[in-house]
Amino acid sequence: MQRSNIAFFTLILFALSMAFWLNANDPQDEQFLSAQKGQLEISDFQMEERYRLQGEWVFHPNRFVQTDGITSFTYLESNQDWSKVLGSQQGYGSYVLHLTKLDPNIIYGLLLEEAGNSHRVYVNDDLVMENGKIAKNALIYKAATYTTKTAFVSDAQGEARIVIEIANFDGIQGGLIKAPLLGTINAIDYVYELTLMTEVFIFASLVALAFIFLFLHFIVNDVRSLYMAILSALVALRIATTGTHFIYMALPYFDLPLMWIIRMEYLSVFLMLPVMLLLLGTFDAFPYSKTVTKLIYAPIILAPLIVTFATEGMLSAIFQAFQVVLIISALYLIYLIFQAYRNQKVKLARMIVIAVMILTAILFNRMYNEKTNITYFLLYLFILFVGTTVLRRFSLIRSHSERLASTVKIDPLTGLFNRGHLDQLLTDSSAFDAQQHYAVIFLDMNNFKEINDEYGHEIGDQVLRISAKRLRNSCHESDRIFRFGGDEFVIIARLKEEMDVKKVIKRIRDNFMEPIALNHLYLKISVAIGYTPYDPSVDDLKEVITNSDMRMYEDKRKHKKT
Repeated sequence: MQRSNIAFFTLILFALSMAFWLNANDPQDEQFLSAQKGQLEISDFQMEERYRLQGEWVFHPNRFVQTDGITSFTYLESNQDWSKVLGSQQGYGSYVLHLTKLDPNIIYGLLLEEAGNSHRVYVNDDLVMENGKIAKNALIYKAATYTTKTAFVSDAQGEARIVIEIANFDGIQGGLIKAPLLGTINAIDYVYELTLMTEVFIFASLVALAFIFLFLHFIVNDVRSLYMAILSALVALRIATTGTHFIYMALPYFDLPLMWIIRMEYLSVFLMLPVMLLLLGTFDAFPYSKTVTKLIYAPIILAPLIVTFATEGMLSAIFQAFQVVLIISALYLIYLIFQAYRNQKVKLARMIVIAVMILTAILFNRMYNEKTNITYFLLYLFILFVGTTVLRRFSLIRSHSERLASTVKIDPLTGLFNRGHLDQLLTDSSAFDAQQHYAVIFLDMNNFKEINDEYGHEIGDQVLRISAKRLRNSCHESDRIFRFGGDEFVIIARLKEEMDVKKVIKRIRDNFMEPIALNHLYLKISVAIGYTPYDPSVDDLKEVITNSDMRMYEDKRKHKKT
């Protein structure tokens, strides 16, 4: 099985295991309770369950009931748009819910994921939780939207009066955007910690992937890696600015204004789609026309300007239009995937996986907006899925570069380093350790010309290959062996002591004592050797090679005399 297929199926198995784990440990696996006119009777309470406190809460518009007292009120669904009562999303008010039939012996937990942009919670007139600073005007109040939790107990009669005071002066939506979650303190802690842990894990993984892809881009100058880095960073930003809003915990000393957190969230959403489309456009299966490419670049240029200068109302309206664009883009992508499959540019299995991911992400985003963990996981999975192709592309480019580099410095006949690589080392002093002993050995094969002339170049080439193998067997792995030209070789031997060079030369002569057997031929080969010590911190390598060459000729003359 090819490596790409192994990576693909490994990713699918990982996806299935994570999907089963999320399903079994879904922190949003909860029950729903519906209050009637501000009253809710807790019956059949299960210790391990979590309950959404939906239904009609008593709502006091423009009043903080704990300090202002109770005046006129109305009934409002916990997640209902409060502009129908206040006439605007900006303002303040109090939600009140009376719980009965609680167990006084149980410590309950209350979780508020999105409650205005600042809130304060009382249970039986005791302040139990505060997020940001509530006030009656924008000058005094301080926004904070991260998830908060608290513990409380009922009174002796099993009753608890919950008061949630909320202020919103710079957010897109005010009020109880998401109904509070009730359970035992252990159940609430589980929801909070698992949600936070999942978000932080995916965020950290995506940031790490962004740096990896950016690093790959600088290595091989691959635009696909750059798009993957940007997309990973955008999804990570989206996770940090939504859900539990752990960006507040990650950057506690920066004290970012809420509106800028919201603007960063919108920026990540608006840029995610065009970057993803540009990424897919780098694949042969998605050939965009020039008109489509220009349309994709337009939001990348405009989004930062829009997010920076648009009002809250404009951002909300643009986001609604963006949802339509998202659906159209998804349908267009599925069409391109189908066309690519018809043209045999993409395999059926990959086509199905990509299409299912796109459709599932849209469905969860539109129909199950509270399932944020699964939505984040699908985005994370998509990046991993496309990332396997990017990493495989990098592997192929790197492998091709290594093969190209090898052909530049390797002699194709003997497999030793070639003369060109030796010439490169003449000017590269960093290639050698200045504290190490070296010797440059120059070697020439005696009578090789006669063998070539008598038996032909094919036999001569085989003799050179066998001679190269014998040289390797005579040297250490740290020694560098070069074919200098024809039947001449240069060895740069790394030595523990200066006298060790004689041991190397003796091994070479011993290995060449045995005749070379080729078919019916037994060819006796001898070698002439000259050497010179080499100190990289002092000596010039070119001069050292020349000296070794001269000493080799001295050895050759001695051989002829004998």
